[in-house]
Amino acid sequence: HGEAVSLGMICASKMSEIIFKEKNIIEIHKNILDIFNLPISMKKIDSNFKDIKKIRKLINKDKKRTSKASRFIVISNVGKGEIIEENDKNLIEEAISEIF
Repeated sequence: HGEAVSLGMICASKMSEIIFKEKNIIEIHKNILDIFNLPISMKKIDSNFKDIKKIRKLINKDKKRTSKASRFIVISNVGKGEIIEENDKNLIEEAISEIF
């Protein structure tokens, strides 16, 4: 579970950089997670989930999903998180691509 959370943080960091045009969010998260020897890419994970579209479809089944959209915690500024609801498949897949 911790590995999935770590990878999810990287994806959310990518989404944050895209949405808010904020720089270095991914790099900051990768550095922190690496200190704790947590994965920052799928290369370190033995998993069958190697397909971006498959992962996106699984996100649609997540318990945090509302009837309208998937919820994500993103960073609008270092130290400031926000909960957003997002359905843009391209944005979600681009965020997921950061871990491949």
